[in-house]
Amino acid sequence: MSEATRVTLVVPSYRRGAKIGPTLASALAQTRVPDEVVVVNDGGFAETSEYVRREFPSVRVLDIPHGGAAVARNTGVASATHPIVVLIDDDDTFRPEGIEVLLRTLTTFPEARAAHGDNSYTNLGTGEHRERNNCDIPSFAPRFARVKPLKESGGVRLYGKALYYEMLRGNILQQPWIVYRDAYLAVGGFQSGLVSADDWDLYLRIVRRFPVALTDELIGHQYTEPDRPHLTTDPRQREGQMEAARRQLALAGWWDPRAALSLRRTLAGHHKSIGDAARGSDSRAAWRAYLRSFAYWPFDLVVAARALVVLPLERLLRSRRPSKPETT
Repeated sequence: MSEATRVTLVVPSYRRGAKIGPTLASALAQTRVPDEVVVVNDGGFAETSEYVRREFPSVRVLDIPHGGAAVARNTGVASATHPIVVLIDDDDTFRPEGIEVLLRTLTTFPEARAAHGDNSYTNLGTGEHRERNNCDIPSFAPRFARVKPLKESGGVRLYGKALYYEMLRGNILQQPWIVYRDAYLAVGGFQSGLVSADDWDLYLRIVRRFPVALTDELIGHQYTEPDRPHLTTDPRQREGQMEAARRQLALAGWWDPRAALSLRRTLAGHHKSIGDAARGSDSRAAWRAYLRSFAYWPFDLVVAARALVVLPLERLLRSRRPSKPETT
């Protein structure tokens, strides 16, 4: 086996204990077994360390102070001893050929620096199931169709920066995924403070700089457990998405007007939604949100009217309305 195609699997884990077992079992039952498996035990949860070392002695465990998923993933990649890294969450599993498919997808085109496949999804609490996320999520398939690949070969598509511009509308890539360690480190890895938008943020930084390969083959299974809701249901999700968009806008600057305009529209849309939600209960908060939306994208006539005319007029009329006399 060539050193250039040796793989380290990184599994960040937080207070998982024996529940990490199916993830590791699926990794070690691969048609292409990873050359190294690293579990980053975020918070040093003793039950996880003891279980993994007892049941999976070939797996290397790193116990670190609790820093969140971004820190755990970055720690695992930094410690990897091989040039290619695969990342998977501790509540998901691989199909038997998952890593083999990812590695083949990555190496189909020498210029590709990262690769993604498709996954099935099951909500263990509600019973909701999607056999193929990229096809079954209504917004995914048409968005992929809008992006023209640079090359195609054997069911693998190579995408350039056109994928970046489409992804500015929202994330359409998934994990498990595979990436060259040097590319991961070159863009700075995962960033903290983005709630469920940290993966979108990193994928954007990857596809902005490097070609990425995609396949429609299924590589794994994603699960949502009743006592462990998926991060995409986190009420702070919008906050993370907005911060990720602001960071991308700072990167785009004036050098990439196409990206800047798309991000400004995205941020304006978020602030408009915040204003709409607050309008009935807190007119001051709604007005501030509409003003921010207008500042990002002054071409939305509805927002402009609300920010500059309607809400100021409503506040003026309320301030002039006589107060009711006190009754005795």
